[in-house]
Amino acid sequence: MTRTRKYSITTTLTFMTLMLAVSVNSQDENEAVVVSPEIAAAYSEIAVGYERLKPVFTAGCFDCHSDQTDYPWYHALPVIKGWMDEHVAEARDELDFSPGFPFGGHHNKRQADNLYKIKHELEEGAMPLKSYRFMHWGAAPNDEEKDSIYAWVDRSLIHLASHGQYPFNKPENVPGAK
Repeated sequence: MTRTRKYSITTTLTFMTLMLAVSVNSQDENEAVVVSPEIAAAYSEIAVGYERLKPVFTAGCFDCHSDQTDYPWYHALPVIKGWMDEHVAEARDELDFSPGFPFGGHHNKRQADNLYKIKHELEEGAMPLKSYRFMHWGAAPNDEEKDSIYAWVDRSLIHLASHGQYPFNKPENVPGAK
């Protein structure tokens, strides 16, 4: 093998290894989020649960919290279009389901915070928004779907806590914590 080819293979393998350890999923493109192999493995396990629940999230969350917004006919009206576009942009900035788990948005470095907020907002009835539910009758998850989301969030938070990640840096926010 030539020296140039060996150097190219080594460089490629090094780059791929670094890409596994560093996630660049941030609003600031120059800011890298370092993810340890243990956290990456935890994220992979959490992502499996998310994929099972994705149809529920798609029905009630994706129109505002993803790049898969299905705009209604009245989005074409100028005043409504501006309001909806701004709302969707703010919602995606807060939490973006587009990449799957780990989620995007400005809290991408704090996935435990995102999970905690998903459960809390759902428990409080704050999400999906009432105005959205009024126009999209099937958007709100039923009790069984809510229970599935709560169970997934709880398992995920416990798993992340075992790696030192707590919602809002408070161990007491983890289910079962004393």
